[in-house]
Amino acid sequence: MSPSTRRPNQPSIQVICQGLSHTGTVSLMEALEILGHGPCYHTIKWVQSRPSDFHRWVERAEDKTTARVANGRLQGGACEA
Repeated sequence: MSPSTRRPNQPSIQVICQGLSHTGTVSLMEALEILGHGPCYHTIKWVQSRPSDFHRWVERAEDKTTARVANGRLQGGACEA
């Protein structure tokens, strides 16, 4: 993966992209990081480095998400893909 670069005076953006496996989310994540909008929060990364996030995604899938979990679930990335 390409290293993330941040340009001076770059406005912050938030992108949320959801997709099933093999629908281009890794390509989108890499493109955003190349353009300086990283690091991205992606399933590939959190499965390897943030396994504690798994329970939050299970709660969302079971529709038990609270505002607290929803607001805190994606911390750790400038972009979420």
